[in-house]
Amino acid sequence: MADSPAAVHLEPRERGALDGTMPFRTVYLAFRAVTLGLEVATLGYLIWMSVNYSNRTGHYACGIVATVLALTLDALAIGVLAYKTDLSGCSGACFNCGDVVVLVVSIVGWLLILLADFNLERSPPRMPWNDYEDVGAFMVMGMWIAHFVLSILNCTGCCVSCGRARRAKRRTQRIVYLVPVLQPPVPNL
Repeated sequence: MADSPAAVHLEPRERGALDGTMPFRTVYLAFRAVTLGLEVATLGYLIWMSVNYSNRTGHYACGIVATVLALTLDALAIGVLAYKTDLSGCSGACFNCGDVVVLVVSIVGWLLILLADFNLERSPPRMPWNDYEDVGAFMVMGMWIAHFVLSILNCTGCCVSCGRARRAKRRTQRIVYLVPVLQPPVPNL
């Protein structure tokens, strides 16, 4: 092969920092932890509202289910990411699907809480639970906004992590073409 006009030589390269880790892992974990705290507060608040206004428990049920799903998902995500450095495998897609499910269920729960007293015929009278329901609706709204942001961060982290791993694998070998020079280049005048 050395006798051919163009010989190919494979030279190993260093992988460096491109190891496939999630680029903003600490931000992602911190945001998951803050969201977990919001979900604990939301669950406590919705349970308190269900106990105090037991005739309206059906309006809070979907919000409670969404909060429990979100608590489970966030606790699992924090547990997995504490031991795993990237989301490039199946776990990233599973967390993203879980975030979308929590997003949909919490939007439905938010609407059920927000529109609990909605009436097309007349304005409902002011009840003692209206202010509490507004706070609960805003807490559930904050939860679904947080999971929307987490879904975007998760998708971005998976794409960046997979791209870095692919580039790192591709850069482990570099092709160097050895082309013989027959004569020096002629300058253009």
